Amino acid sequence: MKRFRHGLIVGKFYPPHQGHMALIEEAARSCDRVTVVVAANSEESLPLASRVDWLAWASGGFPTVTVVGTVDDHPIEYEDPAIWDAHEAVFRAAVDEVAATVAVDAVFTGEGYGDELARARPGPSSEPTCSACGRS
Repeated sequence: MKRFRHGLIVGKFYPPHQGHMALIEEAARSCDRVTVVVAANSEESLPLASRVDWLAWASGGFPTVTVVGTVDDHPIEYEDPAIWDAHEAVFRAAVDEVAATVAVDAVFTGEGYGDELARARPGPSSEPTCSACGRS
């Protein structure tokens, strides 16, 4: 198995569930460092802080996993390049808060936007990796 320096997981985690934990565990086993970005909309009923706290507690067995929360109120329209760029800026700022000096070189997701996110966050190699979305 290839080892990565910095893995990224982005999601709403609305609500967090066992599938999310399996993804975090896979990333933790594959990477020296993992950043989990909880991207919540300010209108959602489950507070961002609760999701961040729950995921931080649940991933506590992996000391290399950092969970960070951010508000992302941009519309869900990933096919629109301008809207995707706005989401990407939110994700990038959240990652940079906790790991600005270590480039992301792997993206872990079960969502359809994973390939695009991997292309938008290329790491040291010329080909970003997206695990659980068809490329690993």
